[in-house]
Amino acid sequence: MTARFRSWRADRYSGRTNETTMAENPLVFIVDDEPLVPLALKPLLNRLGFSVCGTATNEREALLGIAETRPDCVVVDLRLFEGNGIALISELRRIDEVWPRCVVLTGHVDLVLRRLAQSIGADHFVIKGTEPLLLVEVLREVTSAGFERPPCDERVTREEMEVFYQLPTLGGPNVDPTLLKSLMKKLKATSVHQLKVAATYLQTENSSVSTIGF
Repeated sequence: MTARFRSWRADRYSGRTNETTMAENPLVFIVDDEPLVPLALKPLLNRLGFSVCGTATNEREALLGIAETRPDCVVVDLRLFEGNGIALISELRRIDEVWPRCVVLTGHVDLVLRRLAQSIGADHFVIKGTEPLLLVEVLREVTSAGFERPPCDERVTREEMEVFYQLPTLGGPNVDPTLLKSLMKKLKATSVHQLKVAATYLQTENSSVSTIGF
């Protein structure tokens, strides 16, 4: 699958920079395990200057759809039917640091997960339930020429992410203490429990935690 991403990156994103002007109707791909979300967003976005080119409910389906449709921006929930939005964004950023833009749309307000999303390459973070036009404004912002992703002090490493994903089952005392300490510092977590709660949220009954992006 990685080879396929390299191919569409070369095709669609080669030579594109933050100063590149978008197409008249930027392509948006929506990833959410709740079918009502894309059902509600698609007509709104299509009416207000975007073109929804595809939807998916899980991580692997999203990767295939994104490779096929080559969107300018991906709107993704944190928790998916299978996999999670953090791993999806990380996989996209492993192939290209800038494109497609990634906007997290979630109903879960968690500062640790918000910092984690920013650390692995999310461009913006929107809470579900807010005014729908706020998402439209965010999409216009991130797909505009000259947009710069908010700076991140330190990127979370692959090894630190492995520790993060292990916390729900192993707990703090059973993971690498050095990596755990570094992870807490980067995500500004006040306790191991806070990290564990965030990691547990990404898990679902339908899947084990994904490590595609790491």
